[in-house]
Amino acid sequence: MIVVFGGRRTSGRDGAFPDTNVPYVKQRIERLIAGIRPSHLIGSAAAGSDILFLEAALKHRIPATVVVTGGRKAFAAASVDDRPGWRHRFDRVLRSRRVSVREARAGTGDEAYRAVNTRIVDTALRMRDSQAHTEILGLVVSDGGGRNHTEELAAELDTHGVVVLRVDPLVTKDEAPLAFVAMPFGDKPDPARRTEPYQSDATWDRLLFPALTDAGYRAVRADSEARPAVIDTQMIRNLLRADLVVADLATLNPNVLWELGVRHVAQRQGTMVIQPRSAAIPFDLTRLSIRPYERAAEAITDQQMLDGLRMLKEALTEIGEHRGNQDHVDSPVHDMVRTLRLVGLPETTDPNLDLAEMVDVARETDDMTGLVDAAQAAQDANIAPEDRTTLQLKAALSLVEGARYDAAIDILRPLADADAGHDNELLQQTYAHALVRTGRRPAASLEDAEARLRTLNERHPGSAETLGLIGSVAKAHANRRNRARKDATAELRTAAEAYEEGFHLVPTDYYPGVNAVTLRRLLADHADLPDRERDRNRAAAIRLLPVVRFMAERAPGTDGWARATLAELALQEHLLADAPYRDAKDRYAVAAAQATKQQCTSMANQLKMLREWGDSDEVITPLLEAVTRRRHT
Repeated sequence: MIVVFGGRRTSGRDGAFPDTNVPYVKQRIERLIAGIRPSHLIGSAAAGSDILFLEAALKHRIPATVVVTGGRKAFAAASVDDRPGWRHRFDRVLRSRRVSVREARAGTGDEAYRAVNTRIVDTALRMRDSQAHTEILGLVVSDGGGRNHTEELAAELDTHGVVVLRVDPLVTKDEAPLAFVAMPFGDKPDPARRTEPYQSDATWDRLLFPALTDAGYRAVRADSEARPAVIDTQMIRNLLRADLVVADLATLNPNVLWELGVRHVAQRQGTMVIQPRSAAIPFDLTRLSIRPYERAAEAITDQQMLDGLRMLKEALTEIGEHRGNQDHVDSPVHDMVRTLRLVGLPETTDPNLDLAEMVDVARETDDMTGLVDAAQAAQDANIAPEDRTTLQLKAALSLVEGARYDAAIDILRPLADADAGHDNELLQQTYAHALVRTGRRPAASLEDAEARLRTLNERHPGSAETLGLIGSVAKAHANRRNRARKDATAELRTAAEAYEEGFHLVPTDYYPGVNAVTLRRLLADHADLPDRERDRNRAAAIRLLPVVRFMAERAPGTDGWARATLAELALQEHLLADAPYRDAKDRYAVAAAQATKQQCTSMANQLKMLREWGDSDEVITPLLEAVTRRRHT
């Protein structure tokens, strides 16, 4: 997906883009870019909207093409320097290796702006035509009114059939009408495709948040994965009072169906129901107006995104036209009981209810500092202790996913210590995970993690997550002893057994499976064991390998961890059964080319571990070089 961007320059206190609205515009742009994940951005670099788009692109390692007139210095003098505080941001983004600058030769004033617009659109069209299956999406910061250069860019894109979405720079967060989305979260079982997990978040990232932002709404969604009292209170109030509620019936999630029922009782209008076209409609909902959209279980393609955005833009325009018309009813409950009215709803809202949204925004935009700030805000808030723990844990989980282990530890340590009975399984697992990965006081951290996990396994037996973490601790102990030239056979055996037990409990989780294969193979090849035990470990690795590969191959094509797993399995098959080495090299090249920095680091660490245990430099070094090169790009 190529994104063509443009927008208004900042305008001081008043005008088309007030300076006070920059943070909210920046937040929406970052969420759009993070969710859509385009392959390339094309636009200009004027102070304000353009630079916000470029900063978002660079944050997510997306290349960009910038079109200017008169060279960088002349362009900065004309379009950047008259807006205080933007020149250093302009210089920083244009210095990036990911940004290429092209000059559009033209005159001055309106002629120059139009020349830039034309060059931007032409560049996008040529790039699209030169790449198979590439689409274009327009993103502009504009309220859609009046005649200006941003709207001229939007109009030019429209003539080529390009979908254009707008971010309104005049509306503040508090002024925007609220759109509350009830939908499943994360990976869910799909009743229509029982063998494939349904990646729910793709609908939010690539359809709902972009379309609702374009329609001028402040879009929030119900977090069905973390529901303390403060979040439940927010959800109920939003269902009752939101200007619009969108219910996505994908996977027939019971929480969503319940929330839809509450909304239909609460309001006679302002509800939109959507679902994937392939999904079956429950009999009781067949009389509803349900808007279908296309998508696969694992993702939404660029073309499906554009088709879905067109449908949603039309639907939201229609809903907007009916707003305030009390004769229009979209609730079947109010359609049958015309005299039904909702009374007694409090007018005021609790400011603490924004805490969950604060965590969500930081998570969606990979804002690690924002996650720390959100956890601190929850700590300072006047809310119930269990609500505070839930919100802080949610922030810490995202920090762990972002490899910010020390920051997560600082948040989780007092919570984990307060949970003396290890009643909160997810809290203790997350804290142990951070302890295993941190570089801070590694020996003490490993001991702390091991003690907590053993207790957790006694109180909550049969958890694949806990067993996987026990395997991680034992593997770390084994590696430390091996580097110190001490016998680490017992630790390596413990790790392999824990990983294998965890994989047997949840065979769809390939992470403990690939570790079990690798460590069983290390025990067979490099541990000081009797021949019979070596043979048993080799046989176990050979038996497990195709099963783990099957599970990893079932993961979505966008799953970088699955690609890394398949690469490691190809290497293990080469070392176990003399499979072609070329297969391993090709797998690592593919995995590294599409991996995040964290994934490259993980692959590199695993390869270094294999070399330390005795695998030959001739086999490991070429793979390590490919991964390391990618990590530093």
